[in-house]
Amino acid sequence: MNGKKVLVTGGTGFIGQRLVNELVANNYNVAVTVRDIKAAKQLFNSTVCYIDYKDSNLFKTNIEQFSPDIVIHLAAYSTSRDDLEAIEQLIESNIIFTSRLLDALRPCNIELFVNTGSFSEYSENNGKLSPAYFYSATKTSARYIIDYFSQVGGYKFVNCILYTVYGKTSKNKKVIDYIIDSLDIKSPVKMTAGEQNLDFIHVDDVINFYLLLISKYADIKPMQTEYLVGTGQGCSIKELSALIEKISGYNANINWGAIDYRSLDIMHSVANIQKTKAELNWQASISLEMGIKQYLAEVLPKSSIK
Repeated sequence: MNGKKVLVTGGTGFIGQRLVNELVANNYNVAVTVRDIKAAKQLFNSTVCYIDYKDSNLFKTNIEQFSPDIVIHLAAYSTSRDDLEAIEQLIESNIIFTSRLLDALRPCNIELFVNTGSFSEYSENNGKLSPAYFYSATKTSARYIIDYFSQVGGYKFVNCILYTVYGKTSKNKKVIDYIIDSLDIKSPVKMTAGEQNLDFIHVDDVINFYLLLISKYADIKPMQTEYLVGTGQGCSIKELSALIEKISGYNANINWGAIDYRSLDIMHSVANIQKTKAELNWQASISLEMGIKQYLAEVLPKSSIK
């Protein structure tokens, strides 16, 4: 072990699974918060400590017993819906669970709390908070709660704003998956006009960012700071579709414009990576073309990938 204990929430998710495995491979002592220990053990076996969060009292006890040095908070509920059912789920997952976690961490000697935010908190892409969805609003609200607890507890708080992450299959489909689903099918997939200009970052680059961040956290000067985690390059959804067609050798059957944009749809969201490069000497290393090739090789093993 390298001596550092890392607690990961959302460890069984899209990003979390790979991050947990990489932390274990780098000899960190890792614990994950889970709702189903049996299912989680199928992913990680005995390589990590499991903390069940269904029982509030047991959750606090187990957190204190593990006593992490570093917390990486990935757990969140994400949806663009804002009906009552979605609102309740979003508040429960993104605000109440986060608050329960922070309260459970009070007795621990935390050195660093890493929160995961969303580019949708900055709908105007100008550095000013302007949540695009109720989901984004809960993520923005949570950052103030974390900041409060970090000041009370005297530990560093880093907010990481992730842009459009892709590269591994997940339960929740992403825009790239809908495009891949449309390849050489008879009935077209309905999508918007596809003009949204987004910053697509490969999940492996995101994992490498987290690993670098926690290895360098002692060098971070302010007690609270934020890093934008993207490539700094934009690509429209239509351009992404054309790239997938080029690499796969298949035609995307998409009815562009069949779905209207939502009232607050984000039309331009590209990370300003200057601070991340300057302070951490980090930038994404996987180009979009390279990342798409890797992903298509995983999901379309029989394709004519070029």
